[in-house]
Amino acid sequence: MNYKDMAKKLNVTEATIRRQRFTFREKAKQAKFYLAMYELVFEDEPITTEQIIPIHNNAIYVDDRYLITEDEKQHIVETFFPVFNLLY
Repeated sequence: MNYKDMAKKLNVTEATIRRQRFTFREKAKQAKFYLAMYELVFEDEPITTEQIIPIHNNAIYVDDRYLITEDEKQHIVETFFPVFNLLY
C-alpha cells in the first residue's frame, strides 16, 4: 500500500506515514545490531578481527556499518547486486 492510501485509511498525513516507516526501519536496524552483538558475546566461536573486512581509505563516516565479515559482504552483493554475480 502506498503512503497516500495508508494516510487516507488511517486519517493522518503522508508525512506521518513516512516518519513512522522510517522510525520502524531504524528500530529494526537497532534490533539487528543488538542481536548481532548478543551472538558475538555468547557464541562459542566469536568472530575474530581477521574475519572483518578492512575499511577502505575513502570512507568518510566510519561507523558500525563497516564491521562486516566476508560472508556478510558476499550475501549483500548476491542479494542487492545480482548483476555482479554474473561477473564473478
